[in-house]
Amino acid sequence: FPPPFSMGSGMSKKVATRVQTCKKGGGKELILDDCDIFDKMPEKLLSLSGLVKLDLSHNHLTSLSSNIGKLSKLEHFDFSYNEVEKLPSSITKLTKLVILDCSTNMLLQLPTKMEGFVALRTLNISGNAIKQIPPSMAGLQQFRRLDYGSSRLETVDSNVFKIIHMRELILSYNSLSVIPEEITQLTNLEVLDFSENKLKEIPPYINKLVALRVLNVEGNQLIELPSEISGLIHLETLNAASNTIASISNIDFSQMHNMLELVFHHNQLTEFTDGVGQMKNLRDLNLEDNLLKKLPREVGWVGKSLRSLLLARNKLVRLPGEISFLNPTIKLSLEGNPLVDPFNMLLKNLKTLNQLKPFCLTYLKAYPVHCIAQGEAVFESQAGVGTKFFIEARDYEGNLRVNGKDKFTIKFVHESADPNNPEDKTNFAIVKDLEDGTYQIAFNNRLAGTYRLHVLNEAEHIRNSPFTHQVLPGVTTPANCRVIGGGIADGSEAPQSGQTSTFIIQANDQFDNQQIHGGEQFTVNMVGGNNPVPLMEDLNNGSYRVQWTPAWPGIYEIQIGYAGYHIAGSPFQVSVAQ
Repeated sequence: FPPPFSMGSGMSKKVATRVQTCKKGGGKELILDDCDIFDKMPEKLLSLSGLVKLDLSHNHLTSLSSNIGKLSKLEHFDFSYNEVEKLPSSITKLTKLVILDCSTNMLLQLPTKMEGFVALRTLNISGNAIKQIPPSMAGLQQFRRLDYGSSRLETVDSNVFKIIHMRELILSYNSLSVIPEEITQLTNLEVLDFSENKLKEIPPYINKLVALRVLNVEGNQLIELPSEISGLIHLETLNAASNTIASISNIDFSQMHNMLELVFHHNQLTEFTDGVGQMKNLRDLNLEDNLLKKLPREVGWVGKSLRSLLLARNKLVRLPGEISFLNPTIKLSLEGNPLVDPFNMLLKNLKTLNQLKPFCLTYLKAYPVHCIAQGEAVFESQAGVGTKFFIEARDYEGNLRVNGKDKFTIKFVHESADPNNPEDKTNFAIVKDLEDGTYQIAFNNRLAGTYRLHVLNEAEHIRNSPFTHQVLPGVTTPANCRVIGGGIADGSEAPQSGQTSTFIIQANDQFDNQQIHGGEQFTVNMVGGNNPVPLMEDLNNGSYRVQWTPAWPGIYEIQIGYAGYHIAGSPFQVSVAQ
C-alpha cells in the first residue's frame, strides 16, 4: 500500500520532527529508525553535513542517495532492515566511518574499492546475499569486526582470511560444513562465531588462534571437540550447545583460568570434566538436557564465582557434597532429575541450599591441597622395617572430613629411577581407610637412598607433595659385607712381604644396601707368618680401611667377623709374595 507521505520531495511529519530535534541538539545525531520511509533516502538529509551518526534502520528504503559521500563527518551509519539492493560508489568517501551496518537488505556485493574506509572498524553485512569480499578490505588497518551471518554461505571467500587485523568474525546461521585452514592467518582473532551451521568437526588447527577469547559452535553437527582446544588458554566463553557431543574428557580445562562461561546444553554428555575446579573465574555453567549421571565434585570449588549452574533434565540421582559450597543466591536448575534424599530437597525449594549443608558432610570428598601427611615416617624410614604415617583428609573449605572413602595413592620413586620407565625403582604403599577422615599408610622399602614420595588424591598432589624421603640402610648383615682390594677377593694385586697392604671392608645390610655411617664393630685377625696385627680405620661412610704388614712371604689366613659371625668369604686365604 502507498506510504502516507511522499519522500521524493518532502519529508513526513515524523521525519521532520526528528530532523528538527537533531538540529536543536547540534546536528550530530539523527535517528530515523522505523519512520516508514519508503523507496529513496531523502536528499534533504544531505544538508545535515555535520552528522556523526545516522540511523535509517527498519524502514522500506530501496536505495541510498548517490551523494551520500557528502556526509563526510559520518562515523556511524545504520540502514539495516531495509530493501537496499546496491551501495552507491560514493559511500567509500565516508573516510571517517567507523561503524557501517547494512544488515538485512538485498545486497549482492560490496564496493570494489573499500580502501576509502580508512577508519572503518565494524562492518555488518549479515542477512544479505553477498558471496565475495573485496580484496581491498585486507588493507583496512583499523578494521576489527565482520558480521557475515545469515548470508546463505556454503563456503567462505578466502579474502575474509586476509583481513589480518580483524578481531571478531561472525559467520553464524549459514550452511558452512568446514572451517578452512586459511583461518589460521587471523592470529589476532578474539571472537569466532560458527553457530548454527553444518560443521561436523572442529579442526585441530583451531589452536593456532592463540588470542581467541570466545568460540561459539552452537547448533552444528559435532560429535566431539578436538583435544587441541586445550591450548586455547585465553578462552572466556566456549559455547558448544545443541550438538551431539558425548564426551569432553579429552580436553584439559585445568589451564583455562580465564573461562567465564561454559555452555553445553542439549548434547549427550554422560559426565563432565573435573577440570572445572581450576576455572576460578567461571560464572555460568549450562549443562541442561544431557545424560549426566554424576556431577564432578570440583563444581563446588568454583562456588565463589559461579552465578548460574543449570542442570535440568539430566539423570542425576545424587549430587556431590561440594554442592553445599555454592553461593546460596546462585541460579540453580535441577528439575527433571531423579534426585534422591537429601538432594531432592532442592527440587522442592532451591532456597534450602544452606539447610542442605549438614546433610552433605558425608558426601563431601577430600580437597588435595588441604590434605596433610603427618608423622616422621613421611621423611625417613629404614630399609626392611615396616613403617607407617597418616593422612588427614580435609575438604575444600579446610574442614576435617568426618568419614572415609577418599582415594589416596602413595608412590615412592627412587632418585636413580629411569624417568622413561614409570615402574623402575618405584614402590607403592598400602592405604587403610580409618573411616574417620584419616588414613594409615603402611610401607616397607628395601632399597636405601633418596626417594620422591608422591601422595596423591584423585591424581592430584596433597599439600607439600611430593616429599623428599630418605630410606636408611637396615641393620648390618655379616653375610652381605664385602672386602675390596688387598689381593683378597677381587683379583687385586697380592701383598708383598715387608710392605704395608691395604683393603676395605664395606658394611651392608640384608638387602645389600651400603651403610652410610660408621660405628660398626668389625674384628680382623691375621694367622700366619709373624701373625701381624692389623690397623683398622673407620671412614664414617660405611667403609673401614684395614692396613697390615706381613714380615715374610707365605700363606696367611685373614679372619673378618661381625657380631660373632664371619662376613661373606671369610676366612680368606691370602698369598704373600716375596
